[in-house]
Amino acid sequence: MDYRSDILNLIPQRPPFLFVDQIISIDNKKIVTKKIINKDEDYLKGHFPGLPIVPGVLLCEAIFQSSALWISHENNQDNQSNQNKIGVVSRIEKCKFKQMVVPGDTLTIEVEIKDKLENAFYFSGTIHVNGKAAVYCDFACNLIERPNERAVSEAGAEAAAEMIDKSNYQSNDKSNYQSDYLQIKGKNYLIMGVFNAKSIAFNMAKTLKSLGANLIITAQNQEIISKMSKHFPSETILACDVLKEDDLRNLKETISSKKIKLDGILHSLAFADFSKGMPPLHEVSKENFFNALDVSCYSLINICRLLKDFLDSKASVVTISISNLLATSYGHLGPIKATLQYMIPYLAKSFSEFSEVRFNSVGAGPLKTSASAGIPDYLDNYLFSEQLTLRKRSLTTEEVSNTVLFLLSQISSGINGQNIIVDAGMNLNGFDKKIVKAVVKDLY
Repeated sequence: MDYRSDILNLIPQRPPFLFVDQIISIDNKKIVTKKIINKDEDYLKGHFPGLPIVPGVLLCEAIFQSSALWISHENNQDNQSNQNKIGVVSRIEKCKFKQMVVPGDTLTIEVEIKDKLENAFYFSGTIHVNGKAAVYCDFACNLIERPNERAVSEAGAEAAAEMIDKSNYQSNDKSNYQSDYLQIKGKNYLIMGVFNAKSIAFNMAKTLKSLGANLIITAQNQEIISKMSKHFPSETILACDVLKEDDLRNLKETISSKKIKLDGILHSLAFADFSKGMPPLHEVSKENFFNALDVSCYSLINICRLLKDFLDSKASVVTISISNLLATSYGHLGPIKATLQYMIPYLAKSFSEFSEVRFNSVGAGPLKTSASAGIPDYLDNYLFSEQLTLRKRSLTTEEVSNTVLFLLSQISSGINGQNIIVDAGMNLNGFDKKIVKAVVKDLY
């Protein structure tokens, strides 16, 4: 469907600052638009002479204008009172530029609504060129009253800013809402297993901190601690190798000295020695197996035993397992993770004798993390698992972290002793049509 004639009626932008040529499709969740980059675009004369490249900020603007079209279309459909309002960008997150865009390229712009809270909208946008992603961008928009043209020209930027303020233009609305709803602010959490910026524990620590939590973070060594200190300058970060009694004793003494109760623990620890490859299970040495078991599984029992007196009576303990316990790509870590997962209900029952402390695990599908990179042939299995997901798109660390956040909060107080599968439907799709055809095509 061609909505070209409606674009100028839906958004206030005009040439030469209009970066949408056509609306390809639009529904209540998503808009797809198109923009052709002409060689005579004015900005290309200076960016760069002899090597014209579309500035990344203008590619983002094309995404933003597409979101504004979606907002305006939805308001016209559903809410007459919002027809005099426009959407303005209030936050940009996770913006990545994957390839250059040059004259002659046709942009296919897709923007999907992720969440909505009153006048705040949260979007994910992508630009594809020739079928390949060029830009990814997550961002937020707020609805404001359409500024009066005369007022803006007479009073200048100050008047425009005042109009925005009066329209509740607050980029932190969502964070404030989450903090109140999840009841995280002021709570104390122990995050174990921070490795780098790609790890689940790191992602979880960043989210909890943004919601006002107090954190104690553990990492395996001082090198990691020095890196994490830049991200968490005001938090307590300790070296804690769970195989070293001195480290465990220091962790306990540090928590004791703070005279606090822990409202939650994230146990995100796993290790198996694959330095010499991945032997079949029957060839794994006793030393290697029990070392992996100690770090990846028993450490949770040991930590809870050491810290039980410092846990709030309604604390939540969450550990990370895997979604498919029979996946051979994990080697002997597979049965160890199975042990961890099936240990959870027994820990929940054990602690129920004297508290309401909850224990749950998150069975995560394959993720693109640095720790996973050490597993032999992991990339092949990761790409295969992506095709098994129902959406044909791999799981993200943020999606797993969001589930952990829910389980750590008190809004999940009725969930105890469970393993929550988070794998984008991978476990449901063992007989995916495309994969079946790919396997059997050479058999006939």
